[in-house]
This record gives sequence, structure tokens and C-alpha cells, in this order.
Amino acid sequence: MNNEIFFRMNNEIFFSIIDDEYKFQEEIKKHFNSVLKFYNKSYRCKYNNMGVKCYKHKVYGYKNDSRMYCRNHKLPGMVNLVSKKCIVSNCNKTAFFNYPGYKKEYCNIHKKSNMINIINKIS
Repeated sequence: MNNEIFFRMNNEIFFSIIDDEYKFQEEIKKHFNSVLKFYNKSYRCKYNNMGVKCYKHKVYGYKNDSRMYCRNHKLPGMVNLVSKKCIVSNCNKTAFFNYPGYKKEYCNIHKKSNMINIINKIS
């Protein structure tokens, strides 16, 4: 018995044939759980204006608290709780820079000479 998997995720089309029924079910769970996470209410922005909800991922919240809102609906004083921060003390900016081959650790203000933008690969 052949089981065919065909689905779209992040604008990519996936297709495979799996003979084993157990492997087939595990493959379905693996791929669809990542898609279903987006629709899970615990990951969504808490914005709700008279029934109009936001379906973006919540990233912003108050320091030492949980994430509550997306970038568009964050409240004053909220910070990005997901992205890695600059390693310089008392700097809350998002880290993008380091030397080639290393992970991001510095913001644009504290980057040193010859450091590149690790995310966008520009200097």
C-alpha cells in the first residue's frame, strides 16, 4: 500500500510516497504540526478590536513577561522577546552583526570594524 503526501507549506510544494503506514502518519504529523502552530491561538497576537483579530505571531511584550502582541499592535514600552539581543550590557537592540562564521551578537551601534550583517550578509 502506497501513501502519497502532497501539501503546500510556505509556498513550497512537498510530495513523497511512503510505504509504511506508521511512517506515513509520523510524516504527516511532522509537517502539519508546524503549519498548525501558526493557527494555534497561543501563538497569535492578542489584538482584538470588536471581533477583528490579528493572526500574526506574537513577539512583543514587557520585559520579564510573556509575549502578547505582534509588531503592528505592540503597546508603548514593549520589547521584542524573541530575537537575540546585542551582548553589550544595557543594550536592548536586536543583534545582526558579527565576524563571518560566527553567530549574531552585536547591534548596528556596537558592531566592530570588519563585522558583517549575519542575517542579510551585508557589511
